[in-house]
Amino acid sequence: MPVGPFYPVANSIRFLKESTTISNYHTDNSKMVDGCRMKMRVAVLTTASTFSGAERHSLQLTEYLINRGHDAFLACVGDSTYRVYQEAARESVPLILIKEELARNSGRFFQWMAIFRELNADVCIFEKPTLLHGSVRFDFAARLSHKRYITIQQVAPFHLPNLWTPWIGRIGRIKHWVLNARLRGYLRSIYPHCTIAVSDSVRQNLISLYGFPRKRTIAIRNGVDSGQFQPNRTMRENGRKEYRVPANALVFGTACRLSPEKGLDFGVACFHQLVRKFPESQLVWLIAGAGSIETEIRNQITRLELENHIHLLGFTKKIQQFYASCDFYLLPSRREGLPLSLLEAMSTGCCPIATAIDGIPEIITSKSVGWLVPQDDTARMVEAMEEAVSMTNQEREHLSHRARKHIQKVFELEDLLRQIASLVEMAN
Repeated sequence: MPVGPFYPVANSIRFLKESTTISNYHTDNSKMVDGCRMKMRVAVLTTASTFSGAERHSLQLTEYLINRGHDAFLACVGDSTYRVYQEAARESVPLILIKEELARNSGRFFQWMAIFRELNADVCIFEKPTLLHGSVRFDFAARLSHKRYITIQQVAPFHLPNLWTPWIGRIGRIKHWVLNARLRGYLRSIYPHCTIAVSDSVRQNLISLYGFPRKRTIAIRNGVDSGQFQPNRTMRENGRKEYRVPANALVFGTACRLSPEKGLDFGVACFHQLVRKFPESQLVWLIAGAGSIETEIRNQITRLELENHIHLLGFTKKIQQFYASCDFYLLPSRREGLPLSLLEAMSTGCCPIATAIDGIPEIITSKSVGWLVPQDDTARMVEAMEEAVSMTNQEREHLSHRARKHIQKVFELEDLLRQIASLVEMAN
């Protein structure tokens, strides 16, 4: 797999001028594709620390643009991001390492201008883990350096309280921290040619809470290749053997980054109640992923004596096998965009149980395809899980079939990636 240059944090401009590795990726952008589209060089910039749904979306988008005839590559900011994609990316997806920090509200303008010149891309697409990730200086440099600069907002922005607080009678007083938060968010909308929100909910929050312009804030949902993610009896049997799950167990699954917003602590507490209510049933919850709260979740599992029921598998490359091994998909999140893992699980035939936040109600649109539960509502979550495990095999199969058909109809990956590609090709 090709490897790009290593940009040191200090004196990076000098090193950039001496480096020639990136120029090896340059292609003739004057060639025609399909007789009508110009071949373009596209940098999909990512800052992942662990591999999850947003990172899979970056890979899918890059590969789609390559297959469409463009010279696309993943620009990995930082060594840890590069290592994440080294493990997950296919040989057909070029990786370039940018050894430069892009933490929240940081980044030097002239340094990024030099880096972008060396990358020599026509279009830059920045997959953002948070609204404030990067900086206004970074956005300005990206805008000046490319024919088109697009950001993708994968996670819902933080909800803000009312700007005014009661003071004396009907006279209100401004909450300055809310005003500051709104301003900081709004500034991130200025320089991108457009911002792609992965759900209608994310788009509406960006517009109403942070003042993003409606015409340049576009909702293009995440999608899934239903041909790749589909029920598979062989994978199911192999997965259950590998994960040491009894053949007749009822298996819940969750694939996510182990971070606070995923609500795994809430999920573990609810699962503990479920196990107590069904002591004779073989109930198992498989959690795939890695992250900052892994130790905390392990301690909670031990404290509740759930070691025989909840298994932390760590990062898995066999994600299709993972979904195929599960009967239900549990997503107890507190903040999301439009979770790709939920789409993949439903496409594979898992019956979903998820919190009704952000873009999730856009996926689970009725009880005919799954359960929606208010955030952090223990009673309602346990009730939904009880209904799920009480279903007959036939009822579960019918729900599984409806969930998959719903995903195929609304969230087919190629149709949604084609919409993003059309925005990229507007740079011609």
